[in-house]
Amino acid sequence: MKLLKSLSLIREIEQWMFHYYQSPNPEFVPKAIKGLSFANKLADKDAVTHNLYFFCSIFRAHPDRIIEWISPLIDSLSLTEKHTIATALWLSDTQDARNNLKQLGGFDHDLKEFIKYLSLEPPPIKIEDRSIENPSILEAIWASFMATGTEKYVFRIISALDAEGTGEIPLDQLKWSLKMMGMSHPLIRSICAARLAQQPPNVAAILEGLSQEWRIQD
Repeated sequence: MKLLKSLSLIREIEQWMFHYYQSPNPEFVPKAIKGLSFANKLADKDAVTHNLYFFCSIFRAHPDRIIEWISPLIDSLSLTEKHTIATALWLSDTQDARNNLKQLGGFDHDLKEFIKYLSLEPPPIKIEDRSIENPSILEAIWASFMATGTEKYVFRIISALDAEGTGEIPLDQLKWSLKMMGMSHPLIRSICAARLAQQPPNVAAILEGLSQEWRIQD
């Protein structure tokens, strides 16, 4: 029974994250973090990039809720999970986030030491400004999009379609990723259609091909 309940909660969290920008519900954040922790998915190596950049965007949008959300959970999180939450805050790269990190450090000695370490790091590069050199960067861009619905993240994927051979991941991976995300997110299809005329011929051809596949699906 506990397993079924856990699986049901994880499905609920995944749907909440995947479609967050379509129906934002920040009140669910504590339950989501607690549920991901319970299922050992908050800091899991296969999910941590997505979680970092998703929660980074949520934290940036709601700086006044961080302490309220996180402080009651601190004692229930593993050290790695505490680091994940702190890193997500650091990635949001705002003065509010830095203030929140200092406050959270006051609740936990180990977390305080990690926050000191983060404070010595150079400011993080915005994910949309990074080269898509591996699938983790791609995952981070999509996580940021899911949390915000902001078109700049789709623009970054489109720009990479014309960057093969410059350190970006293989073109086929980018096309497949954009295709699959577009199937689930009409907003992505709309953004691609709006940008089509502004693209070089090779990228325009890719977007037109994807548009045809999306129309077949519809």
